[in-house]
Amino acid sequence: MTGFIALCLFLGGCVIGAITHKLLSSRSGTASRLSQNLDNVSQEFADYQDKVNTHFHETAELVHNLTQNYAAVHQKLAQGAQELSRSSLPPITVKQEEPKSLENQSTDDKITAPRDYPEPETQN
Repeated sequence: MTGFIALCLFLGGCVIGAITHKLLSSRSGTASRLSQNLDNVSQEFADYQDKVNTHFHETAELVHNLTQNYAAVHQKLAQGAQELSRSSLPPITVKQEEPKSLENQSTDDKITAPRDYPEPETQN
């Protein structure tokens, strides 16, 4: 009878050990898969941020070049009109203004968002 009890305890221990091993190994496998997925997503996000930064930097340069080319074309047309016109025209000049920062603008010049609601009435 003691041999039978020992055999049952041995088999029970094997079953419990197998179940425990299965649970622990699946958790560590899941954790490693999740960690790998997180690393992949983090890398993709970093690549996306780099692409966005590059895009906006290149776009800003192109817009700056476009603005300078527009000013050069305007200056050329003004010069040609001045030189080629039969009537005397006042000289046309292009004013190069420095862009105003929002901090340096007066309160009248500051841009405000449009309001789609009426002003509240004040009661005296």
